[in-house]
Parts: sequence; C-alpha cells; structure tokens
Amino acid sequence: MQIEIDKNALSWWLLCGGMILLFFADMHPWFMWPVEQFMMPGGAMLCGMAFLLTMTTDKPWFERTDFFYAFVFCSVLYVYSLLTGQVTLGSIVVSFSGVVAFYCLLRLSPANAERLIDVIAMCYGILMLISVGAFLGVLVGFSLPFTDAEYQDGNYHYLNYRFFMISIQDIEEEMPRFCSFFIEPSHVGTTANFLLLAQWGKWRRWYNIPIMAAIFCSLSLAAYILFPIIIFLGLWIDGKRILPTVFILLGIIVVFFIGVMTYEGGDNVLYDRIVDRLTIEDGGLKGNNRVDADFNNMLMDMLDSPDIFFGRDGSKLDWGNSGATVFLYDYGIVGMVLVLLMYFFTFLMGTEERRVLSAAFVIFLIFLVDGHATWFCYFIPIFIAANRVSAPSKDQDPIALETAKQDT
Repeated sequence: MQIEIDKNALSWWLLCGGMILLFFADMHPWFMWPVEQFMMPGGAMLCGMAFLLTMTTDKPWFERTDFFYAFVFCSVLYVYSLLTGQVTLGSIVVSFSGVVAFYCLLRLSPANAERLIDVIAMCYGILMLISVGAFLGVLVGFSLPFTDAEYQDGNYHYLNYRFFMISIQDIEEEMPRFCSFFIEPSHVGTTANFLLLAQWGKWRRWYNIPIMAAIFCSLSLAAYILFPIIIFLGLWIDGKRILPTVFILLGIIVVFFIGVMTYEGGDNVLYDRIVDRLTIEDGGLKGNNRVDADFNNMLMDMLDSPDIFFGRDGSKLDWGNSGATVFLYDYGIVGMVLVLLMYFFTFLMGTEERRVLSAAFVIFLIFLVDGHATWFCYFIPIFIAANRVSAPSKDQDPIALETAKQDT
C-alpha cells in the first residue's frame, strides 16, 4: 500500500512548529529549561525542512523576492554579535540557526505570514487562558501545589505552580506580578502587545482575550504604556478618527489613576507597580530603572574610549541591566548601525506605510527599554504586523477582489 503525503500540509506544520519553538525560545518557559539550548537550533531545523519540502511543490510558501538586503544585514548582525562575544560551538550553532530562521521568515509570503501569526497567537492565547485562570484562582483562595525553582544560577528565583510562576520577591504582595510560564512579567506583557498589534482587527477572536488579560496581570509598566499606544496605532492604520478614542482612553486613564491613588490611600499594588513609577524623582522618571549607577559610570568611560566603535565585554556587567544603552555597551556604534540597517531594510519590505511606521515605532520603543534586537518573540509579530495587507474595500475592482481571495 502506497502512502501519499501532502507536502504542502506537512511543510506548513513543520514551519508552524519551528516558528513556535523560535518564538518561545527567548521567553524561556520553565518546562523547556532542561532542553532550551536546543530550541533555536530545533526551530531553525524545522523551518529549514519546511523550506526545502515546499520548494518541491507547485505552490511554495516561501515566495518573496524582496528580502535580500534585510537578510544580508541580519546575517552580518548575527556574525558580528558572534565575533564580539565568546566564540564557541554552541554560539556558532545558535547564530547559524538564527540566520536560517530569519531567512525563512523573510521569504514567507504576506498571506502565509498572517496565517502563521494566527497560529502563534492561538498557541499563546491557550497558554495564557490556562495560566491566567490558574493565577487568578490562587489569588482568590484556591490551593495549588508549588515547588521552588531557580534559573540562571539563582538570578531568577520562583515559586513554581506549574501553570504559572511567582518571583520569590513578590510572594508577600497582595497581587504578585504574573510571569505565566516564563521568567519575566515584562516579557509576557510586551509579547502580548506585539501579538495584538499583529492581530489588529481580530481582537474579538477568543484567544486574544486571555492575551489582553495577561497584559493586566503582568503589572509591567512597559506593557501598560504600550497597550493604549497599540490601540491608537491600530485606529490610525484603519484610517479612523482617533480624537474621540483619545478622549475616551484619557478618561479611562484618569479614572484609573484616581482610583488607584485613592484606594486604601494609595497603599496598593497598582500604585506601587504602575502609578508611583511614573512620578518624577531626581529629575527623571522613577520607573526608569533599567540600568544602575555603576553601569552608567562604565558606559561614560566606554564612550570616551576607542571601544565606542565595537563595544566592550558585557559579561562583566552586573546582572539586571538592560536596554539600548546596554546593547551599545556590548556592541558599540557598529552594532547599533547594523541593527538600524537590518530593521530599515526589513520595514522596506512592507507595502502599507501606516502599518510599517506603526511597527517601527513600537519596536523602537521596546528596543530602548529592553535592547533585544533579534528576539523572535518580538521580531516575528512585528515583522508580520508591518507586512500585513488590508482587506480590499467593497468598491474595488472585482478582479482585484478575486485575486485577493485566491491569495488568501
């Protein structure tokens, strides 16, 4: 008996599996800690297999031809990052895997890229549905078993409830920050926002509801600021009048601030985590604590030296510093220029100006805060958000409508 294999279907699920592994690799889910060093190589291998398989069919998924410059600068950035760090077999494999994965993503047609982000958003939504539900259940009094968990030689320390984790620093809080299955609440909230930007126009789908809930539970200042920005950008993309929505959201924000500041005299977790960090202290934003004073001194010393061009060894930095200035310290001006060129040519691949500018603005903001240029949990949704194509309007030419249907 001869078994027929649907190459298109097989290549599609290989691609989805690979991209899902890549998407979660930089978020470090606890259940993958023992094998997380294989997530990026494994994801890249599945994507590579999907690419090779679909190229043997009549309708390959990877049909874009405008990827060359974006891919070149992405590859150069990976090689540069490799050479400025410790070159080991593991780092070589990770860098090569990143290049392969970026190549597959950049070659993916916009229609199939949008299908891909729907699958990734659904997976993330399912995880958040389970995780947020368990988290809220524990908050209201349900009991779940937990274990002690450490990551990166004790830099991260949690109570692991299996369906979510709580940092050991937050266990006395009335409402601890929500890490879900991952190591940082900010990763949960920021990634959720990026997915929602890529899912604009589809927020009523069931899996996007728990993604929004995850933003609130994360108590991440960056995620709270980013969420209304995503709404404004989405309305701008649609060409809708933003001013009425601005007044509505400002009203909601004012009510939120008044409520938080008056509830129990401001002695509550939302005030401590969000409102208080937006106050001005010593001439700067109190919540702008991504780097410490020692790092600032080291950065100033680096900027006054020849190391400004290629950076210094970031392994000597104290744990906990992050942001664009840390990236500058690690990789210098050359690294910053490569990041800008990679994103510039990546966004040139987009066809709708407002989508491209919205995605560029969001990734710029988060790069300032996190300093992660090639994280797939950020890049995949941002790239797809910039390359989405709006549905044709009803008054378009019937031929254009039929072509759009065939493309999807």
